[in-house]
Amino acid sequence: FHSMILLRHGAEVFRLNFAPYSDRTAHMLFSLSKSFTSAAAGFAVSEGKLSWGSSVTDVLPEEIPEGRDDLKNVTLETLLCMGSGLDPESDSQPSDQNVTWAGHVLSHKLQYAPMTHFHYNTMGTYLVSCMVQKAAGQNIRDYLMPRLFAKLGIEKPQWDMSPQGVCCGGFGLHLSGEDIARF
Repeated sequence: FHSMILLRHGAEVFRLNFAPYSDRTAHMLFSLSKSFTSAAAGFAVSEGKLSWGSSVTDVLPEEIPEGRDDLKNVTLETLLCMGSGLDPESDSQPSDQNVTWAGHVLSHKLQYAPMTHFHYNTMGTYLVSCMVQKAAGQNIRDYLMPRLFAKLGIEKPQWDMSPQGVCCGGFGLHLSGEDIARF
Protein backbone atom coordinates (compact mmCIF):
# COMPACT_ATOMS: atom_id res chain seq x y z
CA PHE A 1 0.00 0.00 0.00
CA HIS A 2 1.04 3.57 -0.66
CA SER A 3 -1.99 5.36 0.71
CA MET A 4 -5.62 4.75 1.53
CA ILE A 5 -8.49 7.21 1.42
CA LEU A 6 -11.95 6.09 2.46
CA LEU A 7 -14.95 8.08 1.26
CA ARG A 8 -18.51 7.63 2.45
CA HIS A 9 -21.31 9.47 0.64
CA GLY A 10 -18.66 11.63 -1.03
CA ALA A 11 -17.05 12.75 2.24
CA GLU A 12 -13.64 11.67 3.45
CA VAL A 13 -13.83 9.60 6.63
CA PHE A 14 -10.33 8.13 6.76
CA ARG A 15 -6.88 8.80 5.29
CA LEU A 16 -3.68 6.85 5.84
CA ASN A 17 -0.27 7.12 4.16
CA PHE A 18 2.50 4.56 4.24
CA ALA A 19 5.97 6.12 4.40
CA PRO A 20 7.74 7.10 2.24
CA TYR A 21 4.62 7.58 0.08
CA SER A 22 1.84 10.11 0.35
CA ASP A 23 -1.66 10.27 -1.07
CA ARG A 24 -0.27 12.77 -3.57
CA THR A 25 2.39 10.38 -4.90
CA ALA A 26 1.50 9.04 -8.33
CA HIS A 27 2.03 5.33 -8.78
CA MET A 28 1.05 2.75 -11.38
CA LEU A 29 -2.52 1.58 -10.96
CA PHE A 30 -1.99 -1.78 -12.68
CA SER A 31 -5.47 -3.20 -13.42
CA LEU A 32 -7.35 -0.21 -12.02
CA SER A 33 -6.22 1.38 -15.30
CA LYS A 34 -8.92 -0.74 -16.96
CA SER A 35 -11.62 1.38 -15.29
CA PHE A 36 -10.27 4.49 -16.98
CA THR A 37 -10.07 2.69 -20.33
CA SER A 38 -13.70 1.68 -19.84
CA ALA A 39 -14.59 5.31 -19.15
CA ALA A 40 -12.87 6.33 -22.40
CA ALA A 41 -14.90 3.69 -24.26
CA GLY A 42 -18.09 5.00 -22.65
CA PHE A 43 -17.33 8.55 -23.77
CA ALA A 44 -16.57 7.32 -27.30
CA VAL A 45 -19.90 5.48 -27.43
CA SER A 46 -21.84 8.46 -26.02
CA GLU A 47 -20.23 10.72 -28.64
CA GLY A 48 -21.10 8.33 -31.48
CA LYS A 49 -17.45 7.53 -32.30
CA LEU A 50 -17.99 3.83 -31.51
CA SER A 51 -20.86 1.56 -30.51
CA TRP A 52 -20.82 -1.33 -28.06
CA GLY A 53 -21.16 -3.56 -31.12
CA SER A 54 -18.18 -2.03 -32.95
CA SER A 55 -16.07 -4.95 -34.17
CA VAL A 56 -12.28 -5.12 -34.07
CA THR A 57 -12.46 -6.12 -37.75
CA ASP A 58 -14.19 -2.82 -38.63
CA VAL A 59 -12.19 -0.51 -36.36
CA LEU A 60 -8.75 -2.15 -36.61
CA PRO A 61 -8.75 -3.85 -40.06
CA GLU A 62 -5.00 -3.35 -40.44
CA GLU A 63 -4.41 -5.60 -37.39
CA ILE A 64 -6.61 -8.50 -38.51
CA PRO A 65 -4.77 -11.54 -39.89
CA GLU A 66 -5.94 -12.62 -43.34
CA GLY A 67 -8.86 -15.03 -43.33
CA ARG A 68 -9.92 -14.27 -39.75
CA ASP A 69 -13.61 -13.53 -40.33
CA ASP A 70 -14.28 -15.19 -36.95
CA LEU A 71 -13.00 -12.01 -35.27
CA LYS A 72 -16.00 -9.98 -36.50
CA ASN A 73 -17.86 -10.97 -33.32
CA VAL A 74 -15.09 -9.63 -31.08
CA THR A 75 -16.54 -6.25 -30.22
CA LEU A 76 -15.99 -3.35 -27.87
CA GLU A 77 -18.56 -4.93 -25.55
CA THR A 78 -17.08 -8.43 -25.57
CA LEU A 79 -13.61 -7.02 -24.85
CA LEU A 80 -14.85 -4.85 -21.97
CA CYS A 81 -16.81 -7.78 -20.51
CA MET A 82 -13.74 -10.06 -20.68
CA GLY A 83 -15.79 -12.31 -22.94
CA SER A 84 -13.98 -11.98 -26.27
CA GLY A 85 -13.46 -15.74 -26.54
CA LEU A 86 -9.80 -15.27 -27.47
CA ASP A 87 -7.41 -18.00 -26.39
CA PRO A 88 -5.90 -17.18 -22.96
CA GLU A 89 -2.49 -17.17 -24.68
CA SER A 90 -3.59 -13.91 -26.34
CA ASP A 91 -3.02 -12.15 -23.01
CA SER A 92 0.65 -11.54 -23.72
CA GLN A 93 2.92 -9.15 -25.55
CA PRO A 94 4.80 -10.29 -28.66
CA SER A 95 8.39 -11.43 -28.39
CA ASP A 96 8.95 -10.32 -32.01
CA GLN A 97 9.40 -6.54 -32.07
CA ASN A 98 8.19 -6.47 -35.69
CA VAL A 99 4.70 -7.58 -34.59
CA THR A 100 2.29 -5.00 -33.19
CA TRP A 101 0.72 -5.69 -29.81
CA ALA A 102 -2.77 -5.66 -31.36
CA GLY A 103 -1.69 -7.91 -34.22
CA HIS A 104 -0.20 -10.36 -31.73
CA VAL A 105 -3.38 -10.51 -29.63
CA LEU A 106 -5.58 -10.93 -32.69
CA SER A 107 -3.35 -13.64 -34.16
CA HIS A 108 -4.65 -16.05 -31.53
CA LYS A 109 -7.61 -18.25 -32.29
CA LEU A 110 -11.00 -17.89 -30.71
CA GLN A 111 -11.28 -20.62 -28.11
CA TYR A 112 -14.95 -19.88 -27.40
CA ALA A 113 -17.79 -18.01 -29.04
CA PRO A 114 -17.74 -14.42 -27.76
CA MET A 115 -19.71 -13.82 -24.54
CA THR A 116 -19.96 -17.52 -23.67
CA HIS A 117 -16.91 -17.68 -21.35
CA PHE A 118 -15.26 -15.18 -19.02
CA HIS A 119 -11.50 -14.83 -19.27
CA TYR A 120 -9.67 -11.97 -17.58
CA ASN A 121 -7.63 -10.58 -20.46
CA THR A 122 -5.55 -7.46 -19.96
CA MET A 123 -4.54 -7.34 -23.61
CA GLY A 124 -8.21 -7.35 -24.55
CA THR A 125 -8.42 -4.03 -22.72
CA TYR A 126 -5.40 -2.91 -24.73
CA LEU A 127 -7.50 -3.61 -27.86
CA VAL A 128 -10.20 -1.32 -26.41
CA SER A 129 -7.55 1.39 -26.05
CA CYS A 130 -6.58 0.83 -29.70
CA MET A 131 -10.19 1.07 -30.81
CA VAL A 132 -10.87 4.30 -28.90
CA GLN A 133 -7.61 5.84 -30.12
CA LYS A 134 -8.46 5.00 -33.72
CA ALA A 135 -12.02 6.34 -33.43
CA ALA A 136 -11.11 9.46 -31.46
CA GLY A 137 -7.91 10.31 -33.31
CA GLN A 138 -5.90 10.60 -30.10
CA ASN A 139 -4.69 8.32 -27.34
CA ILE A 140 -7.07 7.64 -24.48
CA ARG A 141 -5.12 9.70 -21.94
CA ASP A 142 -5.41 12.79 -24.13
CA TYR A 143 -9.01 11.90 -25.00
CA LEU A 144 -9.86 11.70 -21.29
CA MET A 145 -8.16 15.00 -20.40
CA PRO A 146 -11.10 17.36 -21.11
CA ARG A 147 -13.79 14.74 -20.50
CA LEU A 148 -12.63 13.32 -17.17
CA PHE A 149 -9.20 14.18 -15.82
CA ALA A 150 -9.48 18.00 -16.05
CA LYS A 151 -13.01 17.93 -14.63
CA LEU A 152 -11.73 15.97 -11.63
CA GLY A 153 -8.74 18.27 -11.16
CA ILE A 154 -6.28 15.58 -12.24
CA GLU A 155 -3.24 17.00 -14.01
CA LYS A 156 -2.10 15.22 -17.18
CA PRO A 157 -1.14 11.78 -15.87
CA GLN A 158 1.48 9.45 -17.24
CA TRP A 159 0.16 6.38 -19.03
CA ASP A 160 2.63 3.80 -20.29
CA MET A 161 2.48 3.21 -24.04
CA SER A 162 3.00 0.30 -26.38
CA PRO A 163 5.77 0.59 -28.98
CA GLN A 164 2.98 1.61 -31.40
CA GLY A 165 2.13 4.71 -29.31
CA VAL A 166 -1.09 3.37 -27.78
CA CYS A 167 -1.84 3.68 -24.04
CA CYS A 168 -1.53 0.20 -22.53
CA GLY A 169 -5.18 0.38 -21.46
CA GLY A 170 -5.24 -2.56 -19.06
CA PHE A 171 -2.31 -1.25 -17.00
CA GLY A 172 0.22 1.54 -16.91
CA LEU A 173 -1.79 4.55 -15.72
CA HIS A 174 -0.06 6.47 -12.93
CA LEU A 175 -2.26 8.42 -10.48
CA SER A 176 -2.18 9.39 -6.82
CA GLY A 177 -4.51 8.18 -4.07
CA GLU A 178 -6.24 11.57 -4.14
CA ASP A 179 -6.79 11.23 -7.90
CA ILE A 180 -8.29 7.78 -7.44
CA ALA A 181 -10.59 9.07 -4.70
CA ARG A 182 -11.81 11.84 -7.03
CA PHE A 183 -12.57 9.21 -9.68
